[in-house]
Amino acid sequence: MFRLTRMKLDRAKQRMKELEEALQSFYATNPFKFSGKADLQAGKVVYTMDSVKDAPDEVSLIAGEIIQNLRSALDHLAYQLFLRGGGTGARKNIYFPIGGSKTSYENKKSSRTYGMTQQAVAAIDALKPYKGGNDVLWQLHELNNVDKHRLILTVGSAVRSTDLGDYFVQCAPPGSLLSEATGLSAFFMAGDNDYPLKVGTVVFTDQTTTDVKKLTIRFELRSGRRHSRPVRKAWPGTTADRFEPDCPWRNGIFADRVE
Repeated sequence: MFRLTRMKLDRAKQRMKELEEALQSFYATNPFKFSGKADLQAGKVVYTMDSVKDAPDEVSLIAGEIIQNLRSALDHLAYQLFLRGGGTGARKNIYFPIGGSKTSYENKKSSRTYGMTQQAVAAIDALKPYKGGNDVLWQLHELNNVDKHRLILTVGSAVRSTDLGDYFVQCAPPGSLLSEATGLSAFFMAGDNDYPLKVGTVVFTDQTTTDVKKLTIRFELRSGRRHSRPVRKAWPGTTADRFEPDCPWRNGIFADRVE
């Protein structure tokens, strides 16, 4: 009964593999370059982007198709639940309901889930498919709407995280315990990812020194708007003063760049 839903999901999985290959090929070209420059008068070091390559159109096209297949799979699922609930005929307004808020979701839910059993509607409710409830589903819905009204999905580059562990080792006083912690690497995601990156974008500022250090930054591609992440901890002395750990189990393909 859910054959079309599974076909859409399988197609999305296949295209995701192709997207990974396209991203790896793009990152292999070293598309992001930055450098640090000391401002002796202000007593700080500012790291800015020197080169930012645009992602190939192939990446945008594949990403758009993945999004469409995933959103379409949800709508096929909704229609099958309508049929399983005893619905007959073609109803044009049967879709998997996703709202920009809980109120928006509740307002549209009854028409979108017409004919479904109470059990099916309860299962959808449990997913909280609205902004603030299940942001993954809401973002999928929003990106699909953008892609439908554009020839190609806009993709831009952004800072993913910065290796503050290695950076602090370099900044530690000679002879201190921290200065001897060779190999220490701890990537943290900034509260603002500087999307979209362009030449001249400031990606990091150290206000504690005028010595330019080796800095490792992870870059990634994003579609959509500038994004501010939830943050957990403050680091004094930097303009990127709010970070959360970039955990190893986070999904994503990214490019490390050391300058």
